Amino acid sequence: MAMAVELYSHIKQLADSEDLLNLAWTLDEKACLATDLDRLLKDLLATEIDHELDSINRYLVKDPYGEDIMAADLARLFGLTPGDFSTTCGAGVIALLAALAATLHPERVTIVGDVYPDFPYWLGVHRVDYRFVPAVTGIDEQVALIRATGSSWVFLERPSLLDDHFNHLEPFTLFCLALAQHNITVLVDESNANYRPPAYSAANALAAVDNLIVLRGFSKAYGMGGLRMACCLAATALTPRVRRSIPPLLVSSLSLLIGKSITALGDITGELRTRIAARKKSVRQLLTATGIDHVITASEGLPYLLIDDDQERTQAILANQGIQGKYHPSLPRDLTANKRLFRLSVPLRPDRYDLFCRKIAGARGTDSA
Repeated sequence: MAMAVELYSHIKQLADSEDLLNLAWTLDEKACLATDLDRLLKDLLATEIDHELDSINRYLVKDPYGEDIMAADLARLFGLTPGDFSTTCGAGVIALLAALAATLHPERVTIVGDVYPDFPYWLGVHRVDYRFVPAVTGIDEQVALIRATGSSWVFLERPSLLDDHFNHLEPFTLFCLALAQHNITVLVDESNANYRPPAYSAANALAAVDNLIVLRGFSKAYGMGGLRMACCLAATALTPRVRRSIPPLLVSSLSLLIGKSITALGDITGELRTRIAARKKSVRQLLTATGIDHVITASEGLPYLLIDDDQERTQAILANQGIQGKYHPSLPRDLTANKRLFRLSVPLRPDRYDLFCRKIAGARGTDSA
């Protein structure tokens, strides 16, 4: 089993060019946000220079997990009070998952639904026993599936790639409460939750449950992968366990300053959500008109379309028109079906969408068999 990042070694390039429209990942999300983040970053960096590199020169030994910097803005974003949760910052969600996995042996983890391979990869590295169970609709049935594995931890992604079983906050909260009765901790990767409004986040449940850990980053929707920052929001009862796992001082003081400034803006993704929904619908229609079948729409909010079957033919059609996608790893699907999904990130900026329309139109009526 490989980490997801290894798939990028097969990608020809990571940007658009004269001959290539790169839909292997999202390049144009920031243009759809309510705030110009590039302008914000330039202003913050200019201020940093004017103040003699104050943040860069600050060694945060008095706030080693970034809690003092981030907690108040996170609480406002999710309708919490600082006492409802603890904040532990790390160098991206991947680093937080790797750190947490390292301390779970000899406990068992149940993975619910489809997930990226990174957390299972790190569980395997540290010889942590894990089991997969499907996501189902009923809370009682889901809890019974988890209890049958004998696990003390549950891991899931919210939103997941292909289903919305944990889509609504109230049933999810009841799900956590039901697991708490059996001393089971719930770990949620919300890397993709920036594509949904703040009220969607599982973090909102932290005021009501004491067995929940939620991981959130700035890569998705904000387009700030290079910030290398993520926040672990945990029920206060779990704070000692979390901080035995995650090392202090993982995030630079400058990244914390930027992360705080973005979080303080509140919900700036409304237009992005609207654009993604419209583009997914229209791009799917264009692909179908071109003769590309087996197109799956990713979960609500996610800017992806996925090709299930006949992938070689689909890739040939797209490659002939200068359109690049990528494989999207998803477990346990990759293991059980022995094949990966092929993913296209829908173009969002008008110029990139228009270019896609022109390129895909060139495939109509051609013999691509």
